[in-house]
Amino acid sequence: MLAGMTHPFRERIALLGCPVESVQRWDAAAVARLRDLGFTGVQLNIAWGARPGDEALNLEDVVDTPPDLAALAPNHPVPSRADATRRSERIAQLRERARLAKAGGLRSVFHFGAPYMGMYAVPMADWSKRLSRCLTDGRTPAFYAGLVRAFAAAHPDVDDLWLYTFDQDAWICSEFGTCPTCRGIPLHERLPGFVDLLARTWRECRSDGRLWWEPWELSAGQVLKCVERIDPATTGLALHSNIAEVQATLPVDRWLRNTCDLARRRGIAVVVEHWLGGASEELEPLTHLSHPQITWRVLRRIAAVPGVGGIKEYFGLLPDRPDPNLAATALFLDQPEISEDEAMRRLAHDHGSDAEGLLHFWDLCSRGMEAYPWDLSWFGRELGRTRPDHALSAATVRGFCADSPSWRSTRGAVFMRIDNQPAHPWLLEDIQLRYEQAAESWGHALEIGRGLATTVIPAWRDGFARGLAELDHCRRAARSYALHCRATNLCGLLREALDDRLVGELARVLADSAANAPQAELDEARQVLAQDPQRFLATWFLPAKPTYSRGAFTVLSA
Repeated sequence: MLAGMTHPFRERIALLGCPVESVQRWDAAAVARLRDLGFTGVQLNIAWGARPGDEALNLEDVVDTPPDLAALAPNHPVPSRADATRRSERIAQLRERARLAKAGGLRSVFHFGAPYMGMYAVPMADWSKRLSRCLTDGRTPAFYAGLVRAFAAAHPDVDDLWLYTFDQDAWICSEFGTCPTCRGIPLHERLPGFVDLLARTWRECRSDGRLWWEPWELSAGQVLKCVERIDPATTGLALHSNIAEVQATLPVDRWLRNTCDLARRRGIAVVVEHWLGGASEELEPLTHLSHPQITWRVLRRIAAVPGVGGIKEYFGLLPDRPDPNLAATALFLDQPEISEDEAMRRLAHDHGSDAEGLLHFWDLCSRGMEAYPWDLSWFGRELGRTRPDHALSAATVRGFCADSPSWRSTRGAVFMRIDNQPAHPWLLEDIQLRYEQAAESWGHALEIGRGLATTVIPAWRDGFARGLAELDHCRRAARSYALHCRATNLCGLLREALDDRLVGELARVLADSAANAPQAELDEARQVLAQDPQRFLATWFLPAKPTYSRGAFTVLSA
């Protein structure tokens, strides 16, 4: 930092470990590494909805219900309490992590969802049947205030709380639902009081503590109305980098700017969550991809939003391995005033004659990330789980929509598809062209990266090789999607009128698909196309109902 400059991020919060690699070592050396990277705080639990590593996700996981709260306690089961031995281990684990953070000079934060709704004990298709707990039943707010006090006493080294009121096994009644006490009462009239009660309770237990509230799953309008009502003295805002999911290449939307501006005018502290290292939900379970330019650009954009006072890792960090994305974050936390070009050159400096090649490699990787249509569908996430052997039914863009305020309103405007209606040919063509651009950039990056694989500095070689394998997976997945889209559109045209030119193009597309990901059925289909195009068209690339034949996150295959 230049002398006299104020850092754009007063709060810099890490998350050690991630949902796909929760075995990350938690010890004094790891905490010191986070501090050396420039972080001022650390989240103590991974707190992901699927409970990776069986880590704590709710207060109930690490706090015994005090006797005086027994009459207010919910009557539905808490699965994390079923195994007393594991429960004791989880409590001891949290205490040890908080102790390590304090000893290492980092502020600690515990992440939880409330009110607990038993959501993940019910299949996603039956969420409407989940066990209900509302904010107007005369019991829930008092119960959770008491549970916060009990948590403060049981975990004295924890500094701050991080609260979700939707997701993370938490949910709130809809004003348009059947709850007799919540029906017709807008969420912004019920929720801020609950949040402030927990925040005030925590401040009574920790004089310098703060509760950070994540208004996750709320619509943009609900968030803004709640921000008008929460108490700036005790409650901070934890915001995703856009109204929908965190997306590496789509940060800082109008919602984030409006919310941060309102928070600034009200004096409410704001921390924004984003990916700060190689691991992310978009790429899950891949963890070694390198696109530090993307990381730098995101940090610059978030830091430029008036009202933002902090940054936090959203998915998880693995600081015990070389990670150019995390290195870019660390450099920004130290010197946010330098240019992107200067930052990248500093990151590549130690690689000597490989530096220019690395810069070109990182640039192409970043271009691929920026070209890829992450905005297509929520099912377009978790790219590492995508299969490159696309189905031989027609490409169909599978949408997703949860029954939450955000999904039923503003989040549906961020993702192109939230339903399973047939995809228009122009939509397929649009994403085909974008997938092709991503695959082309990643393909060029692979060519350069393979030339560097044996010459990068020894400490990087294993991770660099894994990153190339992951990059090849992404390239093949994007290529598969592009080919699937084009084949589907060609078949649609040919069903209207046979055309030798288009039959020839279709044959070339299927040959490319076979080279990209061989499969026996595709070989059969190609043979039939060569002999009898009409039979081919009556058999393959026809619309099909979604069956997840290639898994949930191969988004175009039914």
